[in-house]
Amino acid sequence: MVRRYVRFLCLSLLVASWANTALGQLVGGELQRDVVITLDSGEILKGPLIEQTAEFYTLDHVILGEITIPAVRVVSIEEVVPGGAGKEPEVAEPPAEQEPVVIPPTETPPGDPKDKKPPETPEEKPEPPKKHKPVWSGSLEMGVNGSDGNTELQRARMNFDAKRKTEGQTLDLRLRYQAAQTRGETSENRLFARAKNDWATSNVNWRVFVEGSIERDQFRDFDWRLTGNSGFAYDAIKDETTSLTLRAGLGGSREFGSTKDSFEPEGIFAFDLRHKINKNMSFTANGELIPDLKDSGEYRTRINAAVDTNLDETGAWKLRIGVEDRYESNTTRAKKNDFDYFVSVVYRF
Repeated sequence: MVRRYVRFLCLSLLVASWANTALGQLVGGELQRDVVITLDSGEILKGPLIEQTAEFYTLDHVILGEITIPAVRVVSIEEVVPGGAGKEPEVAEPPAEQEPVVIPPTETPPGDPKDKKPPETPEEKPEPPKKHKPVWSGSLEMGVNGSDGNTELQRARMNFDAKRKTEGQTLDLRLRYQAAQTRGETSENRLFARAKNDWATSNVNWRVFVEGSIERDQFRDFDWRLTGNSGFAYDAIKDETTSLTLRAGLGGSREFGSTKDSFEPEGIFAFDLRHKINKNMSFTANGELIPDLKDSGEYRTRINAAVDTNLDETGAWKLRIGVEDRYESNTTRAKKNDFDYFVSVVYRF
């Protein structure tokens, strides 16, 4: 009988103790609940929430034990519901009726959440600007030679080339001037200028061109000659070392100060060749055959060839050695062709 009384008394005390603890937690706010706390540093802490005030949260962590977290460092609190998904994260608000307890935080509060700055991210480096090829390019050529003694001869040669290349078209400008004196008298005075424009087509190897030229030669059968023609150009070869362009078209010319006082229809067949021999030397050649469509058998030609050698590492300065031949079948001069050979210095830009 005594043993039954003792057992009943112990069980009653255990139930009373549990009821007292539960009642105390209900009075303080609510029973302990498992929560997931996310800090402003990105850390996530999980465990039963022991106490919650306006200044701090007390959590029973499975590893760290009982820890106190300043409220200013809490970003969100998610309650873990047993047997189901957690509630949506929300910023916890402490009960208004609880008196705040001031406890020094383990870390200095960073201040008002409004003053918090977002984590700094490394600045993305802007992409370097793309280098575009210059629209204009060209070259200036100068050469002077002469002799003194039994034969007095002075000769000057000047060439200027400019090219403007844009998407879909290319403008090519050329100016040639040669002058010579023999024993104090003018023996050569010749000017030649040309402008040519190419337009790209749907086929990358074919282009349409239009060109015009003006020529002045003091020792020919005319004072001035204007020429114009148009047609098609075809890139027969185009790689890193060699390029060969063929041109064919129709046009005509008009001479002033000569026996021909009318427009003369003409054709044109031409080529432009460039070949890179090595990193310091290159070979260029170009030629034109212009037949007279009105007088069969009459024609004129112009052929140039030269070898350029770099004089500096940049390739801006070059030494040019070349030849030029001009031929006209319909002329009153004793010789129908002029042949020049030259050495000059070229500056490319």
